[in-house]
Amino acid sequence: MVQNSGATVPAGEVVFSGNKYVLDDLGTQRFARFGTKLTAAGWQDAGLDTVGSFLAN
Repeated sequence: MVQNSGATVPAGEVVFSGNKYVLDDLGTQRFARFGTKLTAAGWQDAGLDTVGSFLAN
């Protein structure tokens, strides 16, 4: 998902919850939030998809 600069996303409109992610490497920064690149653990530490599952392919 990409958000244009200055555009607002109404609260509750985009929810990351209970997804299954299959990645090439769990330690690689494959996620980004507000310009900060995150690993799978960092994604969850940021409060995103805390109940999701992450698997290495």
